[in-house]
Amino acid sequence: MDPLAAQHRPAPPSTAQLLPRLIAGRTRGPLFLTDRKARTGTVTLNVCPQTERARLSYRRAKEIFEESTRLLATPPLLTRGHR
Repeated sequence: MDPLAAQHRPAPPSTAQLLPRLIAGRTRGPLFLTDRKARTGTVTLNVCPQTERARLSYRRAKEIFEESTRLLATPPLLTRGHR
């Protein structure tokens, strides 16, 4: 398979089906949140109105995504005799 084509294939339907579950009736506020409540003075659009937690930054979201998918991107090589 062409490596470039593999990078640009659409996500499987199962992935697309996760978004409605993630939204779960939310009408406003960020979806990806930090573990802590937002600091005083944080812009209202960056705070979840239900939990008062802050929006997760793009930098932190990228770090979490890369950490969570590292083994998928580069699976460990099997050693001889182990399968």
